[in-house]
Amino acid sequence: MRITDGKYRALAARTGVVLAGTCHEGNIGAVARAMHNFGFADLRLAALRTEIGDEARRRAAHSTEILERAGIFPDVESATADSDIVIGTTRRRGKRRGRYFTPAEMSSAIGAVGPDKKICLLFGAEDFGLSNEQLACCDWLVTIEGGAEFDSFNLSHAVTIILYEIYRNFHSTRAAKGNESILLEGLFNHIEETLSCSGFLPEGPDEKRVMLAIRKMISRAGWSRKEINLFHAVLSSIDGKLRAQPGPNDADG
Repeated sequence: MRITDGKYRALAARTGVVLAGTCHEGNIGAVARAMHNFGFADLRLAALRTEIGDEARRRAAHSTEILERAGIFPDVESATADSDIVIGTTRRRGKRRGRYFTPAEMSSAIGAVGPDKKICLLFGAEDFGLSNEQLACCDWLVTIEGGAEFDSFNLSHAVTIILYEIYRNFHSTRAAKGNESILLEGLFNHIEETLSCSGFLPEGPDEKRVMLAIRKMISRAGWSRKEINLFHAVLSSIDGKLRAQPGPNDADG
C-alpha cells in the first residue's frame, strides 16, 4: 500500500505503537509489518520479555527498518511520557475504567484531535494483556469485540485492526471533512453570538481565549452532524429567551 496523503502521513508520524510486555518475538515482527502497511513507523517496546531475533525479522518481511529503529523502554510510563493521548486496548471491562470506544469510534475521535497532539496506541502482552497499572496510564480505552465467545485477538491482529480503522476512517471521511468543517464553523459562530448576547464572554483578549478553548473542546469531541444540529437547537432556544427579555430601552417611563 502506497501512502501518498500528506495529512495522513502527518497523523501516522505523530502516532506511536507501544507493545507492553511482549513475549513472542514473531508478534513484534508481524506488528512492524502491519505498521509499515499503514504508514506508521514509531514502534516502542516497553518491558520487553523476548529478544528481537531472526523470527521477528522474518515476520517483519520488508519492514525490518521499523524493528531496528524501535525504542526500548523499561515500562509503559516511560514509553508514553511524550504522549498527549494514550489509547489502551483491552477486552476486560471494569466499572472504574471509564468509557470504552469501539475501533471505529476511536478512529473518529483521533480524527478530531489537534495536529500538534502526540498519540500512543498501547497493546498488552499476549498472555496477560494490560495490567491495571498500565491501564492507569491510558486516557482512552478501546475494545475489539468479536462474534465468538472467546474474543481475545492475537497481538498482531489487534494492532492491524486498530491501524486499519484509523486508515479507513481518515480516507473515508476526507470527502466529508470540508462539509464538517463548514458545519463546525457555523456552530462556533452561533456559540460566540449567543454567549456574547448573554454577557458570558469577557471583553478584550480574554474573549478570544475563551472561544479558542471552546473550539478545542468541541473539536476534540468529534461531534457528528446530528450532535451539531442538536446544539444549534439548544443555542436557538437560549437565543429566544434572550430576545424575550426586555432591553434597556424597553422599560416604562
